[in-house]
Amino acid sequence: MLFNGVRDGVIYRQAIMRKPPNNGVGYIIDLAEITIPGGVIRVDRSRLAFEYELTLGHFGLPHLDGEKPKIAHIEDGRRKGTLVSIPGRKVALVAYHGWDRVGNLEHEGRNAEAARSTVAYVQKKRLAKNPPMELMITAMLHKTGDADWTDEELNPVRDMNILDVMPSGSALGVEITLFDGRVVVVDFRDIDGKRGC
Repeated sequence: MLFNGVRDGVIYRQAIMRKPPNNGVGYIIDLAEITIPGGVIRVDRSRLAFEYELTLGHFGLPHLDGEKPKIAHIEDGRRKGTLVSIPGRKVALVAYHGWDRVGNLEHEGRNAEAARSTVAYVQKKRLAKNPPMELMITAMLHKTGDADWTDEELNPVRDMNILDVMPSGSALGVEITLFDGRVVVVDFRDIDGKRGC
């Protein structure tokens, strides 16, 4: 995992899965995060040279006193997501673009508070030998307390404009209009040249 800097309020990183083979591209996912109240909006750009399957999970919530969390799902024409809640805590994983499915899974032995836990996740699978670059846009939200989620909290992305070529000349980025009207540009230009630890 490499840090690539902060530009215009967006945190850029890279996940390099393996050393690049002869084609020089390798297994890279460019990561961008926009911090919002109660979570982050993630814009991930896959640059994977071969077929792949990706899973992104949220914080796992423990089964306290053996009681499973409450699970709810949302879906409309723009987004789909999974909501997980226990007394005093809630998480929501909302997929806007690029993921094939959303869901939740029970785990054993992966949570410090309880033997069993539940995690919300999104997943995608590409079987082409040289899949195109793609964006995955996701909101990862959390809150404490027992108040219900508001529509505004569960829909932090008001609009998005995905661009194959950004004004900077970089490939595949997005302009996101947030719930508060602010427009944030995610542009991965020069990301390979800004790697740091």
